[in-house]
Amino acid sequence: MISTMPIINRSIGAAFRKAKPERCGGFFIGVLVLTVVLETALATDPQIDFIERYGTNQVTIHFNTDANRSYILQCSSGGNSGTWSNIYTVPADPFPNHYVVVAPATNGFGYYRLAVTP
Repeated sequence: MISTMPIINRSIGAAFRKAKPERCGGFFIGVLVLTVVLETALATDPQIDFIERYGTNQVTIHFNTDANRSYILQCSSGGNSGTWSNIYTVPADPFPNHYVVVAPATNGFGYYRLAVTP
């Protein structure tokens, strides 16, 4: 069904200024705040759980992801002073997941990091 009602586009700040808490018992505002707090509390900093050797010239890199966030696994041979190359990109999924990525391990060492977007 398509609605023929006009769209009311108003910022959240304007909605809060015009809200009458005594009419809604504060329910709407409470739910909005609870949702924001839960979304923020559930998001974790990106972290590589562990790296293990896989064969002679590869490693497996294990990490967890949060829902609705995209991740890029990157490697460098020079740490923070070197250039970082993208190894694997994880698109934003609606659910958390665990990834095991096989990556090259040249010269017997390397640096790895996870970049994340909200």
